[in-house]
Amino acid sequence: MAQVVWLDIAVSDLESIHEYTAKENPAAARRLVEAIVQASDRLAAFPYSGRQVPGGNDESVRQLVVQNYLVVYRISGDVVEVAMVHHGARLFPGYR
Repeated sequence: MAQVVWLDIAVSDLESIHEYTAKENPAAARRLVEAIVQASDRLAAFPYSGRQVPGGNDESVRQLVVQNYLVVYRISGDVVEVAMVHHGARLFPGYR
């Protein structure tokens, strides 16, 4: 079983998502964050369950879709690093 590790930037992303969503609906914000965390926790048992990032050449960089969000992660041996949580309607950083 792999260990799931959240990088600081991904934690910051999750906090920002919660803060933004909670302005309109605190209960929905809590449920959304819980859904993202639970989906990420399942990566410990099933690290390749997410799809490969489109356009990427590295099979170890993958993404989960949770509601409208993409959870981008990298598999490195027995460690799954959650790198970012990104709204699906926004462009990925570095894309134009």
